[in-house]
Amino acid sequence: MSPTAYTIVLIHGLWLSSQSLERFAEYYRSRGYNVLVPEWPRFGETVGQTCQRGRSIAELGTAEIFEHYERLLEKLDTPVLLIGHSFGGLLVQLLLDRGWGSAGVAIAAPAAPGVWRYTFVQLRMIAPVLLNPFNDGRSVSLSSNRFRSVVANAVDDDEAAELFDRYVVPAPARVLFELAFSNLTPRSPLYVNYCNHKRAPLLLVSGSDDHLVPNTITRRVLHRHACSNSVTDFKEFSGRSHLLIAERGWEEVASYTLAWAFSQTKRRNDYRLSDSNQHSPATPPSHDSE
Repeated sequence: MSPTAYTIVLIHGLWLSSQSLERFAEYYRSRGYNVLVPEWPRFGETVGQTCQRGRSIAELGTAEIFEHYERLLEKLDTPVLLIGHSFGGLLVQLLLDRGWGSAGVAIAAPAAPGVWRYTFVQLRMIAPVLLNPFNDGRSVSLSSNRFRSVVANAVDDDEAAELFDRYVVPAPARVLFELAFSNLTPRSPLYVNYCNHKRAPLLLVSGSDDHLVPNTITRRVLHRHACSNSVTDFKEFSGRSHLLIAERGWEEVASYTLAWAFSQTKRRNDYRLSDSNQHSPATPPSHDSE
């Protein structure tokens, strides 16, 4: 996969700014790739600016975020690798389902409609928001203690505090409502056609110590995608939390995702040359030797 032939688009998640993906961006750029790390619409260019825009982002919903990325992708004239973390990983699945991207990676992504499973930790985290219907249309903050215990539980207190100050921003409660009630909402903006045979390859990534989106949920998502003839792979990283994109050992995650994408683009090229309809599993090669 020639670096100059591809654009990598990184998509951040709820309660996090695009800066949370800065290490991935630097890693890929150092290997010659064109990397875009756009903020969600209405967000500021920095964490500080976004924190001051709570009222502006309060009514932000999934549809507006999705359309924001569609407009960005429409302007690109190179094949695109989509990599999303947390809610950004769910956006990657939505974009792949709509025909965008040459390959996609969903890291620690919550489940789309069709997967009926919520953990105690998830309910405890979002219940204070959902129990007040007036929160729909507001922005909600994440406390440092909750961030430490649920999102960055695999690092020490000092590193968690540093990551919190550097990356955490308010989240639009509307997205939380849409996510929480997606299984009960006709025509949910989060709907993914799991049986889409035409979508690009997808890699689902999970951390074994993720308290927010445990691997049991990711495996259920993997199972739902099994009805598609398109490639869906799964990778679990041992000892990693929900914030495996930024905590110690993030390089392994970044390297693996790039190697996997390389294997998929090569496989798709071989598929075109051989005119074969068979997909065979591949072990991603090491990409550190580039």
